[in-house]
Amino acid sequence: MTMLEVMAPYTTDASPSWNGYNHQGKVAIYVALKLMEEIPEGDIEKFEIELEWLEDFSIKKEGRYISIHQVKTMSDTATSSYKEATWLLLAKLLEIKELENAYLHVTQKLTNFEKLEEKLLTYTMNEKETGKAKPKGKKYASPIECRDKVIGSGKYHDLFEKFDLYEYENGNYFCSLEEIEELIKARLKQIIGTAATETRVDRAYHFLLGLIDKNIRERQIDIQSGNKVEKVSINFIEIQKVVQHNFESVSNEYVAYFLKNEFNSISQSYLDDLQEEYQMETISSEEILLVNKIIKQIYELGDEQFLEFCLKITPNNEVNKDHPDHIVKMIQQCLNRTGLNDGFFEITKQVKKELEENMWVYNQKNQEGINVTYLPSTIIDKNHPVRNQKLAKAILNNANPELLNEVDKIITTSINMDTLEDTKFHSNVPEPEDLEMQRSNDYHDRITKIKNISLIDLNNAKGEIIN
Repeated sequence: MTMLEVMAPYTTDASPSWNGYNHQGKVAIYVALKLMEEIPEGDIEKFEIELEWLEDFSIKKEGRYISIHQVKTMSDTATSSYKEATWLLLAKLLEIKELENAYLHVTQKLTNFEKLEEKLLTYTMNEKETGKAKPKGKKYASPIECRDKVIGSGKYHDLFEKFDLYEYENGNYFCSLEEIEELIKARLKQIIGTAATETRVDRAYHFLLGLIDKNIRERQIDIQSGNKVEKVSINFIEIQKVVQHNFESVSNEYVAYFLKNEFNSISQSYLDDLQEEYQMETISSEEILLVNKIIKQIYELGDEQFLEFCLKITPNNEVNKDHPDHIVKMIQQCLNRTGLNDGFFEITKQVKKELEENMWVYNQKNQEGINVTYLPSTIIDKNHPVRNQKLAKAILNNANPELLNEVDKIITTSINMDTLEDTKFHSNVPEPEDLEMQRSNDYHDRITKIKNISLIDLNNAKGEIIN
């Protein structure tokens, strides 16, 4: 039997359901960095990370599996809550002989983990309880099948010798969602040494997240093309190159990585809030699924597409993405926690309709049968006559007008303006001094580059889009 055939019941590809900026991806980076400090320089290229295939991630050496890692982010501290994950890891240790270790990563300190080997045998499982029985037609083994296989092998205690919680720093066998970034940066600082400035460490951190994210997106391309055998791995040499690079200047690439990490943090917190709303019965599961689907689509964007998304939903930004001096402005202006939560996310939650994929707009025919395009935005400013004019001017001054070409109405939380045109001629464009300037393309484009867009508040937008 080939290795592929042995692995088949235990492999799964969840890459479409997560991105490189979540906890699993960060844990994978931490483990790789920790290993790199132990590996002789000449052996670095022999090691690689494989994501979301045999496990959440695996470490391989010269193509051979060394260790597998399953990452759980549950708040439970009882070992019984992790019984399914443990049985699955033990079954893989049984079937895949070359594996040296299997690790479970948790975010909370587990109670009496040292007694798990004894207690695991007493924990009961049934298909109804776990909800993880092998679905009809699927190839992967269920936790119950794994348990029966491990116990039937007579090697339970031998396998447990290869299984453990992963040890982080200072003897801790857990790492919280908040702490993982701190631990990664501490490792980077240690590896880089005396040249490790705060800026360099931060940029290396975000480039490593980008490396993981790129791998996940390449995997998605493989899935879409039907290639489910050859898995794209990340060689430790690629990680080493990022760590050793100085990153003297800020780049669009770095901004994309930074903002994606910010978006992941904000969106995950928002989804947690929605779960609490669901428990309070103020929101339906269908609404949560819709918002989750939109967020997932955003996760899957390439770097350039993601930056354009950020610029589009903040139409009042002052960023020219092609201007080197404006790169830092993207970080400052293009993703704001309050604007995302109370603006863009709240709009998508309340409108209860799918956005046009990769366009991030709603299309709705009006009473005259004319298609109207609505853009949900992060604009949460209160209605104010003077500030409204400044807001309209900022939108008209948008340096990336092509992103607003098809937009008829921008959805805000509380502002309604029939047109932005009233402020157009109060912009900072000088009046033409002669006929030649009047005829210039630059002047003409500056005045007409954005169509006659209006602002509409959320309540009015819901009335137009939903009805």
